[in-house]
Order: sequence, then structure tokens, then C-alpha cells
Amino acid sequence: MPFEMSWGAGFMRNEVVHPWGPGAQTFGHSGWGGSCAFADPERRLAGAYVMNKQSTDLLGDRRPRRLIEAAYSAL
Repeated sequence: MPFEMSWGAGFMRNEVVHPWGPGAQTFGHSGWGGSCAFADPERRLAGAYVMNKQSTDLLGDRRPRRLIEAAYSAL
């Protein structure tokens, strides 16, 4: 991968890059093309995003990132 990441057992930890919002305990996984799923146990928030048009992003696609930011701002 072209960036530093922190891995858990079958998922990515939300450290270093924080692709799934501000939660320190948040974990998830991003897929090729922009899909992702995450859970933030501190805020009792979870979400998933799948798309019908893939992008070339490996992590941090702007489409799910905007949805995640909107969810956190609504809390």
C-alpha cells in the first residue's frame, strides 16, 4: 500500500489516516473502487457504502468520505 496503515484481525484500524471519521476506536475496511464499511463503538455509529461506478481510490474516496462526514456532523 502507498500509505501507512494499522491492521487488526480482518479489519483496518482507524489510526494514522482516519478514513472513517474522528473515532479513535473506529474500525472498518475499504475496498477497491470506493466501497467501505465502518463501526465507531464510542458513538454507536456504523455505516457502509457501495457504489455502481468504481473509482481508482484505494482508501479515502471522496464519495463515502462526504457521507461519513455528514453522519458525524448530524450527531
